[in-house]
Amino acid sequence: MLLYTTAFIAACNWATRHEVRSAERQEEQLQQEEIAAECSSLVCCELRKRNLVLFRLVDRVDHESPRLQAGDFAATRAAGWTDGPIYFAITRCSTSTTKGSAPARRSSRRGVGRDAAVAYAREMLLVDGYHDVPTGALATVVTYLEMTAPPPARVERTARPWTLRPVTQPGLDWYRGLYRRVGADWLWSSRLVLTDAALSAVLGGPLVELHALVADGRDEGLLELDFRVPGECELAFFGLGPALVGHGAGRWLMNQALVLAWSRPIHRFWLHTCTLDAPQALPFYVRSGFVPYAREVEVYDDPRLTGVLPETAAPHVPLIRR
Repeated sequence: MLLYTTAFIAACNWATRHEVRSAERQEEQLQQEEIAAECSSLVCCELRKRNLVLFRLVDRVDHESPRLQAGDFAATRAAGWTDGPIYFAITRCSTSTTKGSAPARRSSRRGVGRDAAVAYAREMLLVDGYHDVPTGALATVVTYLEMTAPPPARVERTARPWTLRPVTQPGLDWYRGLYRRVGADWLWSSRLVLTDAALSAVLGGPLVELHALVADGRDEGLLELDFRVPGECELAFFGLGPALVGHGAGRWLMNQALVLAWSRPIHRFWLHTCTLDAPQALPFYVRSGFVPYAREVEVYDDPRLTGVLPETAAPHVPLIRR
C-alpha cells in the first residue's frame, strides 16, 4: 500500500511541475490535485494508524512480554501488517528483558522479545507445513523437561577422577572462556551477548550457584543452578568440554547437580534443551529422571554471523549467509 501511495503522489507531483496551457487542462489539473491531496491525507492517516498499532505492540513487548498471549497480535494483523514486519518489530525493535530478579517459567538463549516472538509464532507462523527462516537466523525446536521429586540415584560407571569446585566470585573472562569451551559447538551465545554489568548481576546473585568440574587441574565442565524462582531450580547451564565427552563425566556431573538442587527446599527442578544441543542431551536428561512437558520453536540470530562466536564453531550446522 505504501509503495502504491508513494508512486501515486509522485505522479501527481510530476504533473504539477509542467505548465498546463489550455483552460480545460488547467481545470482538470486542479481537480486531480484536489483528489490527490485528499487521497494523500487519507492514506497518510491510515498509515499513521497502522504504524501506531505496531508501535503499541512493540511497547507491550518491552513492558509486558511475559504476559502477552497470541490473541494480543490480532489487532496488529487486522491493521494490515503481515508476518515479516511484525516479526521484525518484535525481535529487533523490542529492547525488553525479563523484568525483576525472578526469570519467567521458561527461559531462552536470547531473551530479547522472546515471549512475544513465541506467542506470535504460535498464532501466525506455526501452522502445518514448511516455513522460511529469516536471513541470518537459526531455528531450533526447544524441549522443556522437569522433575517434581528426587529420582533414584543412577550408578556412575567409572571411579570419579574429577572434583566439583564451587565458584562464588567468578571472573567474567574466566566464565566466558569456560562457557565458550563447553558451549561453542552447540552455539551457546546468550551469556556472551550480555554486558559486563548484566552478566555480573546474574552470576553475582545469591540465588545462582556456579560450579566448575575440574579434571587434571583444569576447569572442563560447567554447572549453573538458578534458584531465583521460589520453590524451583532451573538447570540453567550444564555441559562438558570436548575432552570429557564420552567418559562418564556427564553422569557424574548430573548426580552432583541433583544432590545440590534437591538439597534446597524446592518442589520442581527443570531445564530446557534444543535440537542444536548435542544429540545425546535429550535422552540423557530423560534417563536422569526429567520428564518432557512442553515444546517450542525458537528463532534467533546465528551467533557466527554476528561475531559472537567464530565462524568455525559448530561445523555440523551449516552457515547460511543469505
